[in-house]
Amino acid sequence: MASDDDSVAERDPTSDRLRRSLDIAGEAYDVPTVDREAFLDEACGEDTALRQAVDDLMAFDAESHTLLDGGLEELFAPPPVEGVGGYRVVGELGRGGMGIVYAAERVDGTFEKTVALKLVQHGKATADAARRFARERRVLARLDHPGIARLLDGGVTPDGRPYFIMERVDGVPLTAYAAAHDLDTDARLALLLDVCDAVAHAHRLLIVHRDLKPSNVFVAEDETGAPQVKLLDFGIAKALDEDDEELLTQTGGGALTPAYAAPEQVAGEPVTAATDVYALGVMAYELLVGKRPYGFASRAPAEVARVVREAQPTRPSEAVRTTTRTAAPLPADAPKAENPARGGDPDRWAAPPKRLRGDLDAIVLQALRKEPERRYATAAELAVDLRRHVEGRPVRARGDGWGYRANRFVRRHALAVSVTAALALALVGGTAAVLWQARETAREAARANATLDYVLGMFEAVDPVELEGGQLRPADLLAPGLRQAAALDDQPLVQASLLEGLGRLGVGLGLFATADSVLSRAVDVRRRVQGADHAELAAPLTLLARSRIAERRYDEAIEAGEEAVRLLAEGRDPDALAEAQVVLGTVRERRGDTEAATALMRSAVRHARKPALRVEALTGLAIQLTDSDSLDAALPLFRQATGLAVRAFGPTDPRTADALYDRANAVQTAGDTEEASQLHAQALAVYERAYGRGDYRTGRSLYTLAVLNHAADPAAAERYYRDALTAYEASTLDGDHLWREYARVGLGALLLSTDRPTEALPLLTTGAATFAEDLGADDPRTQAARAQRALALAQTGRASEGLAMLRRLDAELAQVEPTGGLRLSVLEKLAQALDASGQARAADGVRRQIDGLKRDAGPSPS
Repeated sequence: MASDDDSVAERDPTSDRLRRSLDIAGEAYDVPTVDREAFLDEACGEDTALRQAVDDLMAFDAESHTLLDGGLEELFAPPPVEGVGGYRVVGELGRGGMGIVYAAERVDGTFEKTVALKLVQHGKATADAARRFARERRVLARLDHPGIARLLDGGVTPDGRPYFIMERVDGVPLTAYAAAHDLDTDARLALLLDVCDAVAHAHRLLIVHRDLKPSNVFVAEDETGAPQVKLLDFGIAKALDEDDEELLTQTGGGALTPAYAAPEQVAGEPVTAATDVYALGVMAYELLVGKRPYGFASRAPAEVARVVREAQPTRPSEAVRTTTRTAAPLPADAPKAENPARGGDPDRWAAPPKRLRGDLDAIVLQALRKEPERRYATAAELAVDLRRHVEGRPVRARGDGWGYRANRFVRRHALAVSVTAALALALVGGTAAVLWQARETAREAARANATLDYVLGMFEAVDPVELEGGQLRPADLLAPGLRQAAALDDQPLVQASLLEGLGRLGVGLGLFATADSVLSRAVDVRRRVQGADHAELAAPLTLLARSRIAERRYDEAIEAGEEAVRLLAEGRDPDALAEAQVVLGTVRERRGDTEAATALMRSAVRHARKPALRVEALTGLAIQLTDSDSLDAALPLFRQATGLAVRAFGPTDPRTADALYDRANAVQTAGDTEEASQLHAQALAVYERAYGRGDYRTGRSLYTLAVLNHAADPAAAERYYRDALTAYEASTLDGDHLWREYARVGLGALLLSTDRPTEALPLLTTGAATFAEDLGADDPRTQAARAQRALALAQTGRASEGLAMLRRLDAELAQVEPTGGLRLSVLEKLAQALDASGQARAADGVRRQIDGLKRDAGPSPS
């Protein structure tokens, strides 16, 4: 049995931090109000992060309401145990200026989840309180967003006290959650974006919250462990389209929270959506810097007003440097807990100054402008800039000089820019020292960040005059490295490493034709210099196979993949072997060799060590099992892959979205369209945030959602098809045209099914022609698109042409698969075309033919 000392040694430090905050906050309630500040100063000492967490946990009482404030009548008033709107009180959650919130459950047991019941406190059910409760209930009734606690019910108790029932949120305040989970910068920005989205929903409905602060933004966790933001307490919210402009009196509790109040609030001036933006700016500062932008010498109204209206916030990147508690510089590979920005304090978190400098400085400071008209106008505008920063695109709060946009382009494609690809750009300098660094860094991936910084400094090698409209294109990122590679014939191994890096970059950016050429050169150089059996040949061969799969050059992909697997079979790099096996397994599956593909994927799962490769291997094996009609065995592997991706990369990483997308397809195959739609929607949200709308992954998810909604919700399906088509038309990925045509033909078919043949015809004509050119006239996809086009012709006055096309298709299919589903579909369109041309009797004859073919085919397999 473990000793007490052992249990203490194994205690989770995150839990300890939260426990200390809760203990101090609980003790503070037992201290007289006049002595509470001194108690907290002593209890927290110089630990500013702990003091901040305690303040957040006590924020529900920040309006100076203690238990005895309501007098003896309130203290001894019995709680409404039964009969409040059919709900039973099971506990108290908190109190404010005039309201009290209980945990409650349905008396009749028809609703199992516990809810939050907000009720005017006993003895405070005045006309003013009733008006305020009515206003809050009206506001909540207009809001419907997953990031806002939902209104469920409401009414008046028998003794005349207004109440309403809300969704209960079991979570902790925003900043406390971030501190307890030691979230990094990206995770904090993701939470902040979720908050902005919720506030933006209110703004779109002309509702201003007016009291945004961490204690009114709770973070809970869903069933997967992902954080879920919930915006609370619209008690002083203002509907901008209502005429009621009453001033908030003392009965309403605190009309504002000084630390988060905007200058116009403390001045008593009108509020707008920009007022909420200011509070979001304070929270952003607090999340990223570890402290608020201002401090108050006292809580006197005059002091609060002076600071809020006049004091200028320190730039966030400087604020984390000028903390009073500093530590000596640490090496770049120091563990996270030793972040110098914490000042040596493991409980104090702050983003690295380098991460804040630039975009985040500009965004936060714009949100904190003293003048409302100089801030972002709404939370949605703030969210746009935050997302642009996350995506590596230029933000609106900064200038748009060419060098800045170039920097953003490289950051945006950081996943694709591998270590050696980054060095391809660095080699523009051409010095011996840089060449040495290229060779060394290709061997040591740990130097990736330093290399990328060097690349950004060398980006001047790309001539901005040559760029179309001053905008970078993916191909422009390769140009300097390709020029440098051509000058390295006298250093072939350096040249080969450079070419491999450029090839990996090309694959990552979807420039497959360029990547194929570059990687083929890398293979040729290594074969010539190192010999045909050298293990270092495997890396470019694996990448070459990936590129050729994307180009549908399957035989050549198999050749490259088999050679890579052979070279690695006896080696000591299990991850490289796993990657080669995944790639070869994928192309084997494309060629219909399911048995070989499954064996390769099983071996890859055994060898893979890195999370990214293990996720890819698990997903690949699951896909093979799905194709082998072993869906019951495949689904647990898909769940395992998505779970590993969430743990390894986080819920908002594109690699997690890839796993979700593949799992969604399997769930769709299993017939659960509802869950499939949810999973595809989750993947789409991540893709849009990571890559924007002009990316093939975004288009792929949009297209799949369109297919899922095609029959059940044609209006939604049409939106998805059109958005998918737009995404593919904007994408630079080689080979995207085929997916683009899937979306085009799908949209055409939908328009045809909703009696819009004139709109459908040009879409189907283009799609059918592209399929015929790329896939061949006998491919089922081409034949299906031709059948749709023929029906559109018949329904737009070109009946003879359409009927002739459908009869030719039927004759062709009758020779191949006389009772197959595609032939039955063609015959059904023939019947519709006959109807459109006024040949009802002939149409009935075709339908009788369809019935006979179905009888001949027998029952469908279960």
